[in-house]
Order: sequence, then C-alpha cells, then structure tokens
Amino acid sequence: MVGAWRLDTDVNDPTNPPSLAIIHSDGTYTELAVDGTGVGAWIRTGPTSGTLTVVEQSPSDQGGGSTSVMVRPTIDIGRLHRLLPASVRRIHQLRHTQP
Repeated sequence: MVGAWRLDTDVNDPTNPPSLAIIHSDGTYTELAVDGTGVGAWIRTGPTSGTLTVVEQSPSDQGGGSTSVMVRPTIDIGRLHRLLPASVRRIHQLRHTQP
C-alpha cells in the first residue's frame, strides 16, 4: 500500500479530476487535489488493506474561508486497486472576513 497513488474519488463524474496521494511507510498520508489538500494517518489491517483517517481542506463554496471534512475510508488494494466507499463527515467550516 505504501507509495504514490492517483485516485479517482468519484468514478461516476467524468469531470471530476483525480487526486494525487502518498501513503507513507511511517503511517502518514498526504493528498493533493485540484480543490484542496488532505493530511492524515493510516494503519494496516491486512496484507493489502488498511484504515485511513484524513482531514481535507478546500475553499468554501460560498466564497471566502475554507471547509474542512474528515474522511475515514477503508483501503483495500486487493480489490481492483480502488478505495472503497468512505464515510464522510464535515467537522467544521471556517470563513474569512474581509476588512
């Protein structure tokens, strides 16, 4: 599982660009996407599987500020090299105020 990955986070949306992710051997995770970034940690649960916790941050849809979302997917590389559906939960939303 350790290595660099190109992720299609929504295979049903052809306009959704892929993310680039690195699963580090020390248990950390880094993800770069067109609309934001993600950092997190993972643990191995089997020879080709693991559990990931990642916080993703992206610009707010309402202009100014940013939105953070916590995602906890199960990773199973042995299943067609895809991430299984993730449980997504918004943890907070930050807004910038303009002077």
